[in-house]
Amino acid sequence: SDRFEGRMSGKKGNVEAADFIKKKYETFGLETTYHKFSIRRTNPGPNNETGDNFTQNVYAWIEGNDPALKDEIVVVGAHMDHIGYGPSMSRWGGGKIHPGADDNASGTVALMEIAEAFSLLKGEVKRTIVFQSYSAEEMGLIGARYYCDNPLFPKNSPSIKNHIAMINMDMVGYLNKGRFATGFNSADSSPDLGKFINQLNDKYSFANSITSRGSGGSDHACFYNKRV
Repeated sequence: SDRFEGRMSGKKGNVEAADFIKKKYETFGLETTYHKFSIRRTNPGPNNETGDNFTQNVYAWIEGNDPALKDEIVVVGAHMDHIGYGPSMSRWGGGKIHPGADDNASGTVALMEIAEAFSLLKGEVKRTIVFQSYSAEEMGLIGARYYCDNPLFPKNSPSIKNHIAMINMDMVGYLNKGRFATGFNSADSSPDLGKFINQLNDKYSFANSITSRGSGGSDHACFYNKRV
């Protein structure tokens, strides 16, 4: 919605989006928390609104039920921010609202759908699953990097070394060409990822080929750099 003015980190539209996401997680019966961090003060909007010099990620989680595995953390993430009124070099030019339906409202909605589905499986999940909505991705993956440097899980002894997998969804609305892009070469990122996608493609036709993306232009890169 234009009401969110492109969800620039630190601006009121981003704050409202984070609040909406957090409340939605809670309607699924999930525990939630904000994770606040500093950012540079954002450029003025049309009303010379400079915004806050901080923003926040939103997390929801389901505790694993297996004593031997519950401290192994699986993260499913998507960024919720966008570029607001946009810089002058953006596709639509500066000063115009960039709604970001695909970048990254589509990934955010997919994340909430997955969280809702897993909320029906409470008591059946062996490992702890954390659903993470990041802010400040457009500023340089700041939100995801902040979590990787300051993890909150496992709750009893937070450590990024306990994180065993991260699945990131960015711009998933761009499936119109029928492609699924893995973040890194399969053998480097996950030796089983391509196999699982092929199995899904036998059942669902929406993603009928796999492409590799050789760089880390989204939040998964922060986890990959920590060897997750």
